[in-house]
Amino acid sequence: MDVRRLAQKVKSLRKEKGTRIVAIAGIAGTTETGSVDPLDEMGDLAREAGTHFHVDACWGGSALLVDEYRPLLKGIEKADSVSVDAHKLLYCPMAMGLVLFENEKDLNTIKQSSQYVIRRNSVDMGRFTLEGSRPFDALKPWAALKIMGRDGYRLLLRSARDNACTLQEILDGCGNFETLNTPELFVLIYRFIPGR
Repeated sequence: MDVRRLAQKVKSLRKEKGTRIVAIAGIAGTTETGSVDPLDEMGDLAREAGTHFHVDACWGGSALLVDEYRPLLKGIEKADSVSVDAHKLLYCPMAMGLVLFENEKDLNTIKQSSQYVIRRNSVDMGRFTLEGSRPFDALKPWAALKIMGRDGYRLLLRSARDNACTLQEILDGCGNFETLNTPELFVLIYRFIPGR
């Protein structure tokens, strides 16, 4: 994300009569490259614009469990909402997405109630999910966090980092591969160059 260009776009949109910026979204670890947007600056910009700041941390958000990777996601604490996919770096079964809200009021804005399934004052856990009456999938990340703990995830993420670095060394030494990035969050991009 080019924050300078984003700021220019926000400024131009705010000048347009009747235009309201609903949200600014940053990415904390793209699936394709593991790249992280400048969340700190984007959070400040969202505050200045008076808009919601969402961080798509589906791929990289789980790295927050390990102290040494927290600096990579600096600024995520400024988010109004954060999405995390437990089936990615939490190593849970497919598919398990979580959305965390800073303010319960924001969650209540999207909360749904289907009277034929979820009755008011019911103890049905579906009342507290976006999924409604679907299975209790939140058990997957809860159990993974309880069983693995921060120490277990530290080992897994260090191994992922070490594997990415080792693979980069191997590919850089081969002569017929080209690495295209320096991994921020364990994703190495490379291409095969035949006849080199």
